[in-house]
Amino acid sequence: ERREADRQPGVVAGAGHDGDELVETVERFAEQKRTAAPAAPEPSARARAAVFDEQAALAHTGGDRRLLGEVIALFRSDVPSYIRRLDTAVKQRDGAALRMAAHGLKGALATIGSPRGRELAAELETIGTARRFAEAAAKMVRLRDHLTVLEQAFESAGLLSAPRTPSKKPARRTARRPAAPR
Repeated sequence: ERREADRQPGVVAGAGHDGDELVETVERFAEQKRTAAPAAPEPSARARAAVFDEQAALAHTGGDRRLLGEVIALFRSDVPSYIRRLDTAVKQRDGAALRMAAHGLKGALATIGSPRGRELAAELETIGTARRFAEAAAKMVRLRDHLTVLEQAFESAGLLSAPRTPSKKPARRTARRPAAPR
């Protein structure tokens, strides 16, 4: 059997005789929407350039964008090795190895036009020199995050090429002539 309040227009079933609970919920929701933080703004041109400064990278390739694409491909293929060396140095608490691995990555990041990446690698280099391993793990997380954003920046700039694979074409065979009699 239905209650009288449930049959009245504008009253929600099960919400009580006057729907106060529903109204309060809707008002609370509306207030939360009004006071919620605005959506994060798009990164500024300056922030994007800190991740990937194409003009700086092009300066290393004499303005040759195709060559820059090749340099980026080489960098991307080397990143796993850099990360392994950094991780190993941190795990083994080897300051010299951390400094050297970070130094190499710092140069690579400068060449491909990533000022923020270069800065993170320089900070890891300093951490290695000072043997401040307590700071290294957090810095590695930030570096990994940066490399992910950098990869997206390369993609947005149209600088990612498909990985090169060896040709699957069979070798061309040439017919052998019988040796001439001597």
